[in-house]
Amino acid sequence: MMKPAPCRRRALELSALTLVSRLFGVLPPGCGQGTVALALQRRYERDGPLRTQRMATGALLELDLAEPQQLTAYLTRRYQHDLVALIIELLPRRGLFVDVGANIGLVSFSVGASRPDVSVLAFEPEPENAARWLRNAALNDARRSRLETIALGAAVGSAEIVRGSESGQSRIATKGEHGIRVPVDTLDAYSDRLGLQSIDVLKIDVEGYEPHVFQGASRLLREGRIETIVCEVNEPLLRRRGFTRLDLTSLLAQYGYVPHLVPPTGARKLRTQPGLEDAGDVVFTQRADHRAAVDEAERPRRHESSI
Repeated sequence: MMKPAPCRRRALELSALTLVSRLFGVLPPGCGQGTVALALQRRYERDGPLRTQRMATGALLELDLAEPQQLTAYLTRRYQHDLVALIIELLPRRGLFVDVGANIGLVSFSVGASRPDVSVLAFEPEPENAARWLRNAALNDARRSRLETIALGAAVGSAEIVRGSESGQSRIATKGEHGIRVPVDTLDAYSDRLGLQSIDVLKIDVEGYEPHVFQGASRLLREGRIETIVCEVNEPLLRRRGFTRLDLTSLLAQYGYVPHLVPPTGARKLRTQPGLEDAGDVVFTQRADHRAAVDEAERPRRHESSI
């Protein structure tokens, strides 16, 4: 029996979309793929299907074409390519990547597929996102990846999480909002329980809640046990929680971390880049003098523990 005409048209349309994505995946980032994705958003915003895509990194991801971010990822076969490329480059052999606000695993599995030697520890408390992360884990060789379905914050307890209009906009509720109650841990307490000695790259994207996560990681930061931080810095979202961009950068500066821009890749290298004051994602690394001071302070402690 032949499919009805609308179904045939939809099948042909999705086949064409897959062919376009293969072409776009071959082109370097920044060659207009995002513009085409934006033009297609209205077509799929209400009834976009779930489609599986092999990303440029080798990760296999189930993507919801009704969501603009995931539609763009499907078409371009990349997600935040500049950011992912930097994380992959920064991770040492057999390093640890911690993904806070992991969503459905767009970054987790892109990093894991490119660097199968590293361990990936992801935190995602929103139930639908966590379920999608686990489905994507099943599509990939995720033996070195682990998901914790809890939020991270300034203190151990619980909080309500609100699902946004897109999966990537899920957030801890602000005053007047109500959602699903989820457990909250601190990165310090969690690291103590699991015996984590250090984190090579910590990525945080939690819709303005980043300062709370850093407050709950104060000991790790003070002891220099987080090598590099990659963090979303969104002024409007921070202000909703009573913080500013300056508050966030100052908080990290007291632990010796300095901000840098995420270097562009592909055709984006040819474009004018925003300054640090406008960048949406910022990399924080430890100052060399602070790193040396931390190492000096830790040396007696390491010696004592070995006796």
